[in-house]
Amino acid sequence: QITSVITMKFSGCIFFSLLLFQLKFAFGKQAKKHKHALITILVDGFRNDYLELARKNGIRLRDLKGFKHILKNGVETDYLQPVYPTNSIPNHYSLMTGLYSESHGMVENWMFDPIYGTTFLLAANPESKEPYWWEGGDPLWITAQRQGKRSALYYWFGCDVEIHGLRPEHCTPNTVPSHEEMKDSIIEAVEQIKDGVDHAGIYVETLDITGHKYGLNHTKIIEGIQQVDELLVLLFKQLKEHKLHKTTDIMIFSDHGFTQVYPHGDNKKVVSIELDNDLIFLMVPGFMTSVLPKMEHAMEVYQILQEARNKQGHFDIYWKEEIPERWHYQNHYRIAPLIVQAHSGWIIEWLNQLQLQGNARDYLGTHGYVPESVEMRGMFYAEGPSFKRRFKHGPVSAVDLYQLMCHVLELQPSPHN
Repeated sequence: QITSVITMKFSGCIFFSLLLFQLKFAFGKQAKKHKHALITILVDGFRNDYLELARKNGIRLRDLKGFKHILKNGVETDYLQPVYPTNSIPNHYSLMTGLYSESHGMVENWMFDPIYGTTFLLAANPESKEPYWWEGGDPLWITAQRQGKRSALYYWFGCDVEIHGLRPEHCTPNTVPSHEEMKDSIIEAVEQIKDGVDHAGIYVETLDITGHKYGLNHTKIIEGIQQVDELLVLLFKQLKEHKLHKTTDIMIFSDHGFTQVYPHGDNKKVVSIELDNDLIFLMVPGFMTSVLPKMEHAMEVYQILQEARNKQGHFDIYWKEEIPERWHYQNHYRIAPLIVQAHSGWIIEWLNQLQLQGNARDYLGTHGYVPESVEMRGMFYAEGPSFKRRFKHGPVSAVDLYQLMCHVLELQPSPHN
């Protein structure tokens, strides 16, 4: 289905393809030069209807010149369907590997590995840099590197990790840069393309941080949308100045949507649950909470959760084997035995527990709800010589994009979902 957004150009014959296949392995990194370079921009937390939200706040499309350029010259989709759970790390890796969470193993932002006995904390702690966390999938930059093509990544989670013995040619490790630093990275990425890099990837996190802190009903969100647009305007300007606009494809997408939450006041939506620390080995609190009960207390923990649900409602409880198959979240050893999933817009407050993701009542906006929720929908746009002009496509899945990127870069994709 995703190939319908591409202008397909077929040439050559079987003999020619076999010859290229032989040459690629004969010359290694001197593989056939790509026809088009690719720039991917991942904007964390950019909901599919944010342009409409901007319009409702007086910012018309003509005021957003970067997005206007894409809509006039490229491809727009209805929305991007995230994978479960609708958090950043699982979706970042699904976007770049084409795999569901249960396949690539990056099952949460914060997770425990029972084989190695280590914890992954949003790729920030030293243990998170160990290759075994990341080697359940083959991200685009590793696929490219293996096939003799070059990648440069900016602020992308995992780009500083050796995966299957490989690294991208350039990696600016994850941090939260200022808007001016982001502009500098856009300029540098275009310079990399000019110097022969095949793929440049840029991660923009500030809109997600803004959404958590201020919620959707705040002018800061509109300012964040405008800042993303400024980056796009700069990107298109730089590509044109360097005469790269006719040979460079752009894909801009998000990992998940966002929803407003109400932690305080008369309209607050908060469920409070208390679990004795003596009953559990580990808990990762959140709007999707992973619970690892001590084996001898597993049923007791489940009963406490059931009682809280029966009394307060607004969340669901799943044993690992009961998690809905459509979420593709059963078949990995890092998935916790018990999952507690809040209903959309509701906050779960875990009493007497360390809040690894910050106190839930500090958030005015969030994600982490079921992927079918309208508020969790992300966005996807594309523009460039490989893509149709002024084309509107239906929804796409987070696991669709890796194959599309490989197609644009003329890469053989690794196994995917």
